[in-house]
Amino acid sequence: MKKLVIIMMALLTCVGNAMADKISVDSVAVAKGDSVMLNFKLQNTEHDYSGIQFDIILAEGLSFALNSKGKISIQRGSRLNGEDDFALSVVKQGNTNVYKVLGYYSEPYPIPEKDGVLFSLILKADEKMNIGNISCTISDIVMSTTNAQKFTPSDTTFNIMVTKLIVTAKNCTREYGEQNPEFGFDVEGGILNGMPSITCNATSNSPVGVYPIVISKGNVSNSCVEYVNGTLTIEKAYQALLWEQDFSNIKNGEQVELTATASSGLEVTYTMDDSDVFSLEQVEDMWYLHCYGEGETVINAVQKGNENYWTTTKVSKTIVVTSKPVFMKGDVNHDGSITMADANMVVNYFLATKKPEDFDIETADVNNDGSITMADANMIVNMFLEGEK
Repeated sequence: MKKLVIIMMALLTCVGNAMADKISVDSVAVAKGDSVMLNFKLQNTEHDYSGIQFDIILAEGLSFALNSKGKISIQRGSRLNGEDDFALSVVKQGNTNVYKVLGYYSEPYPIPEKDGVLFSLILKADEKMNIGNISCTISDIVMSTTNAQKFTPSDTTFNIMVTKLIVTAKNCTREYGEQNPEFGFDVEGGILNGMPSITCNATSNSPVGVYPIVISKGNVSNSCVEYVNGTLTIEKAYQALLWEQDFSNIKNGEQVELTATASSGLEVTYTMDDSDVFSLEQVEDMWYLHCYGEGETVINAVQKGNENYWTTTKVSKTIVVTSKPVFMKGDVNHDGSITMADANMVVNYFLATKKPEDFDIETADVNNDGSITMADANMIVNMFLEGEK
C-alpha cells in the first residue's frame, strides 16, 4: 500500500456489527481558494470485504474536484502484491453536497487485512468560506464481504480546518550606504505554490528612515492569498576618522594645513584650547594651524555626523614648537649628514673618562635606550654605509 502523507490523523471507528473494522480519514488544513489531497483508508482486521459504499457529506463551501468524465480525481490503492485491481467510483449527487463512493475488487480478493485500501480525493475550499474547523460526515456505510454478508456501521465524522493563506514580507534593517539585504517572507495558513514578488524602492543612497517592502503575487498560483508588506529600516552608519599627520617639526611662524579625513567624506572640524601662540583658521573647507611662537597645544579633530552618520571618535594631536634646532638621529656633529665622523664622536664620548658637556646626547642615542654606547656607534656606521650604496 502507498504510505499516507498525513497532517493529522483523525481515526474514525465504525460501530455496529463490524466493531473491529474502521475507516480513517486525514484531518487536513486547506486554505480558502486552494485544494488539498484528502486521504481515506478502509482498515480491516476481522472480515474479508469485497466492496464498500458510503456517502461523504461535505460542509457548505467544500467540494471534490471533478474530472472531465464527472468522476472524482482519485489515486487508486494497490494490493500488497502490487496489483491495481481495486476500482473506485465517486459521483456527486445532483446539486447537493453529497458524494456517493463505491469501491470494490474487480477480482474476488478480500481487502488486505490491516493494510486496507487507500484512495485520495482532491478537496477544494471556496474563497468565501469562513475560517475555522469544519465538520463533515461519512454516512450510509455498507461493507460487503466475500460471502455476501453486509455490515452497516454507524455514521461518523471528520474535520477539515479551513485557513487563510497569509504571506508576509519579513522586516529587515541595514545601515546607510549598504546594499539592500535579500528580502524574505513567511507563509501562514497553508502551502504557497510559487514565489511572490518582493520589491523595495530604497537604494544604498537612500537616507535614514523606514521604507515599505512590497510583496505581491509574482508567480504564485494560489487563488486566495493575503499579502502583507514588511518594512526596511535604514539606520545611521558609523564612520572612521583618519589623521596620520606628523607635527614633530613645526617651526615658529609656520602655517600648517590640517589633513584629517572621515571615511564618510564629510568635513572634519578642529578645536583647541585658547592659546597666545597658536590659532586655527578655516578657509572654505580647509583648516590651518598658525604658530606665532614657542609653546605646546593639543588639537582635536572630529566629524560631527549628520542625519545619516554617527559622530566619529575624537582624535587628538599634541604640537610642540621650540627654538632649539632639531637634528636627525646620528648627525652628532650637526653638519646635516651622517658620516664616520659622527660615529667617531660617539666612540670618543663612550671612551672618555670626563664626558664633554656640549655633546648632543639626543642625536647620539640612536637606539633610544637612554645611554651612549658602542651600539649607537655601530648603528651610525651602518647608517653611513647604507647611505653610500
